[in-house]
Amino acid sequence: MSNNQIFSTPSAPEAPEISLAREASRLRAAVLADAREGYKRLCQIQKQGITRIWHHPRLSPQQAVDALGTDAARIFQAHGALTQVIAAVAALDGVQPDLLLPTHEFAANPDGTITVGEGPYQPQAD
Repeated sequence: MSNNQIFSTPSAPEAPEISLAREASRLRAAVLADAREGYKRLCQIQKQGITRIWHHPRLSPQQAVDALGTDAARIFQAHGALTQVIAAVAALDGVQPDLLLPTHEFAANPDGTITVGEGPYQPQAD
């Protein structure tokens, strides 16, 4: 074919070879950015969950928990596990985790509901 191609597209020039060291450096930067963003997002979700239940602008903590019905205990267990993961990740960096905690003590009932107590929340020792 001539240099005046009309109906076919010439192939794109090949990219220069990227060195393995540079590729490894890019990979490291991307993984670290993902890890930081993931940790940041988990912290946001954890704080959002606490705020929705314990700092609701119109509902008391018990009213907010009652809205969860018999799923409340499982939701609280999952949120507690999320909080533990965040604390463990923060410990890897030797920093305090970016968390909010419940404002009142609470207890799970056999039917899956939660009862909010009058006393302040006391984190359980590991």
